[in-house]
Amino acid sequence: MYKPKRTFIYSVLVVIIILLHFSGTAKLSIYALDEAKNAVAAFEMYESNDYLLPKFNNQPRYDKPPLHYYFFIIGYKIFGYNAFGARFFSALAGLVCMLVCAKFVKAQFGHRVTFFFLLLIAANIHWMVQFHMAVPDPFLILFLTTSYLYGFKYYESKYQVIRYQYYSYLLLGLAVLSKGPVALLLYMITFILFMLFQKRLNLKPWFRFFPLCLFILVAGSWYALVGMTTGGNWLGEFFLKHNLSRFSSPMEGHGGSFLKTWLFVFIGLFPFVIFLPKAMHFLYVKKLREYGDSISKNSFLLFATLAGFIILIFFSFASTRLPNYTVPAYPWFMMLLAVYFGKVKSISPLIYVWGLSFLFVLTLAFGGYFGLAEITYLSDHKHLALYFLAGLFPLIFSMIFIRKNQKLKAFAGISISYAVASLLFFLSVMPALDQQNPVLLTKSIWDKGERIYYYENFNPAFVFYLQSPVERLDLSSAKSGDLIISRKRYLQKLDTEGYSYQILAEENDLFESPITVILRLNSPPQRDEHK
Repeated sequence: MYKPKRTFIYSVLVVIIILLHFSGTAKLSIYALDEAKNAVAAFEMYESNDYLLPKFNNQPRYDKPPLHYYFFIIGYKIFGYNAFGARFFSALAGLVCMLVCAKFVKAQFGHRVTFFFLLLIAANIHWMVQFHMAVPDPFLILFLTTSYLYGFKYYESKYQVIRYQYYSYLLLGLAVLSKGPVALLLYMITFILFMLFQKRLNLKPWFRFFPLCLFILVAGSWYALVGMTTGGNWLGEFFLKHNLSRFSSPMEGHGGSFLKTWLFVFIGLFPFVIFLPKAMHFLYVKKLREYGDSISKNSFLLFATLAGFIILIFFSFASTRLPNYTVPAYPWFMMLLAVYFGKVKSISPLIYVWGLSFLFVLTLAFGGYFGLAEITYLSDHKHLALYFLAGLFPLIFSMIFIRKNQKLKAFAGISISYAVASLLFFLSVMPALDQQNPVLLTKSIWDKGERIYYYENFNPAFVFYLQSPVERLDLSSAKSGDLIISRKRYLQKLDTEGYSYQILAEENDLFESPITVILRLNSPPQRDEHK
């Protein structure tokens, strides 16, 4: 392939992937529970000028270390306090991760495999969803993946190029500062097993003094400061509850069989994942004869395999199971699939992928249509799901190229079909559905500067849009006319406590069972002065 044509293909693919990472980041409200809490915690840091202790609604937040908050704060300073400011660096993290991986794939396997890798990224809807969210996972994925890559380059140089170790440990430190010690644990397991498989176990080069000091400085400084400031309380809550307890027992109802973890990856990489076993057979049984004795390429395939499956197996043992936990495995599996699709000569695998993609588009459109029709408060928007039928048009062109035995063009058509689904989801379908969330539907009630309390529990997105903490309902300070945000299931308890109120709004939480209520307090219960 001539260089100008190759450059054009790269340019088109990169533009498409940029659009996929950033489309809709400003159109969707900050509504999801985790997004709202993380976005608010960053804003409260910014407002209070306290960059050490994370807080949500003016209460300590122990869930995650602070690196993502710092990125959100920068986003707020550049773009303002809004959804785009909160999400900008999450989207950028996905884009940078993809570009770094693509550059590495090109150096290892050439342009053709890189094209397939970029097309796999463009086709991955779950990847795009993950990097549209103002949560810590995008930063963990970016820094952990790139730390692996530079760690491998350090190993490949036979430990002679020390700067690779510095890069790797710096990035690993940032990964630990993104989501905690799980990054270090995965890194250690992966490289130790890789060296054992290679029969080249040598731990001494990994403990060079100055690179190790860099890692400790980056990863450990904040933990040490917050530990001293809170008397160890923050560290105890984070490490014991949000790491050990989350691993050993289900939290927040996110349990289930270990197969659930594998199902997340299967769905996240569908339909290409069905060829992962065949790719493994192609790469290891046939030993990539095209590469001959190239140790570098073959060792990297082993490393990518271990990196992906160790993440998958590790979280299979965790009792808390969430689809975002295994996304760090996606780049490695996509690299293996890209090598397979780029090197296998037969076009027959694409026929199966095409058929499954055709069924996927139909399921997304008609399944979404009938699914939305069953949800009372969204049934008027069921027609939005039919927009996904636009994904059939790239598949038509893909089949034409399959019949002409033009594999790369056929694969591009399939990839574009999924990219179209992602763009429709972020730019049209989800923004319309998002307008039905209870925070936006009740804005005319709570956005008047009145005093607002919450009772028992409430949607954290209210705090994001109110731009100030919401106090717990307090008998000593609540007055007639104040607003109360709560959930319908707590109304009976509120009655038994003697509160008199008027229900101003009652709206379903989007795609969830709780019903948000906005109340006007008529009168608080009378206090017994003799108690």
